[in-house]
Amino acid sequence: MSRSALFLAWVRREIWRTALTRAFILLAIPLGIVIGSITPPGQVDDEPTHMCRALALLHGAITGKREPEITPDGRLIVISGVMVDPAIVEASFGPVTPRTLANFATKSTMRWTRHQIFLKVNPVSFYFPVFYVPSAIGLGVSRLVGLRPFQAVYAGRFVAFLYYAIAGLLALMLARRGQAMIFLALSMPMALAIGASCNPDGPLLATTTVGAALFSRGARKWGALCMGLVILVKPPYALLALPLLMPLPPVRAWLTARIMLFKRLAMVAITVLPGIVWFIYGMRAVSAPTEWPVYHPGPLWPGNPAVLFHATNPTEQLRSVVAHPITFLLMVWSYFVPGPQLYWLEKSTVGILGWLQILLPPTIYKIWLLGAAGAVIADMVTQTDTSPTLKDSAVLLAGIVITIVAIWLSQYLNWSLVGNARIDGPSGRYLLPLIPLAGLALPSFVFPHANLLRRVATALPILASFGTLLLLPRWLAMQFYLN
Repeated sequence: MSRSALFLAWVRREIWRTALTRAFILLAIPLGIVIGSITPPGQVDDEPTHMCRALALLHGAITGKREPEITPDGRLIVISGVMVDPAIVEASFGPVTPRTLANFATKSTMRWTRHQIFLKVNPVSFYFPVFYVPSAIGLGVSRLVGLRPFQAVYAGRFVAFLYYAIAGLLALMLARRGQAMIFLALSMPMALAIGASCNPDGPLLATTTVGAALFSRGARKWGALCMGLVILVKPPYALLALPLLMPLPPVRAWLTARIMLFKRLAMVAITVLPGIVWFIYGMRAVSAPTEWPVYHPGPLWPGNPAVLFHATNPTEQLRSVVAHPITFLLMVWSYFVPGPQLYWLEKSTVGILGWLQILLPPTIYKIWLLGAAGAVIADMVTQTDTSPTLKDSAVLLAGIVITIVAIWLSQYLNWSLVGNARIDGPSGRYLLPLIPLAGLALPSFVFPHANLLRRVATALPILASFGTLLLLPRWLAMQFYLN
């Protein structure tokens, strides 16, 4: 039997084998299609910017480029952007564009201008473009068949979500442990909203789940390839490569196992290094600071407080972190203690849609809180021959903590005012790629009736997905079209 025939036989056997794969097909994928269809073009956080990157990729623009610009007050600054047909932005809705019938009628009938202008995409100008490929394919095909920009956005979303759905289903089929956490990461409303958009975070999340599933099967090289692509796009996720070190030998055996450890460390370095190199290149040659109204630096900046800044400044911001490392860590910690920042983090992990302004019905947050607890319990009582040791779990959980600090650091450097005493920009959706890693880190416990507990716990995220499918479409339609 050929390899393709064996693969198809495996797919037919595995696709309906577990309750979670069935729930993903019957509940999560339809909900993602509905979300992508209901949401007006551009009404996903930063989607117009990402649409520009995807469209520019069709013209060979691997990254953005820097251009000079004169500000209204006469200053010469540098911005980073891409050359694209402006119709892709004009036909979509920004964060403050009124969603009126007149605007829908105007935008849906706009045509491609057939010429390109330079549009600023500062925050995402140097992202490695691999996860823009699905939406770029959708945009490109739509133009070839004569669709207008408004409809082209939906085509880009469709192809991006097709990748998301196939990769997510593959991850659930491959996973030997952590399957419930993979389902959780893929099926929450926030994940489906970015998966069914032109935002590259959707394909990135789906690829992360495939990498975690491959690691759970001991497929190190293929898992490293998936995580390497993720790190290439977003280097703060570098410690997603930590499962390459597992299982760690006993400490007393490290000297005798040094060759094995060296090989594993070398694989980690090979996985992480391209992302670091690309990040350095992007910051030095492509990226540009985000403009702000003129301001004095905040209390953490160690320089002259009378100096004026007109934009973010990662170099000077790093000086603030170096001068006050404990204060910075306390600012990160403030997001994880009871208060408004934790409230924001919890809600934006489950889902705050649109331009992070559409809260979901309170019931959805409650059922996903139960779903998350169920996913954790289900994976902790699933015993496999690849279950982690307590030492492995501790290392992976430490990696998650360090990754959170790295994500918050990137937000502080690139989005926050210099020396500010708070971190601007963190959102719960940045935690979604860490959920599959948490699934690999969870220790396993065996006791009487564990299988019964696992079935009950697995039902909780499935019920959360079912409840969301019932409640969310009508709610989104009201928010986008009736408010």
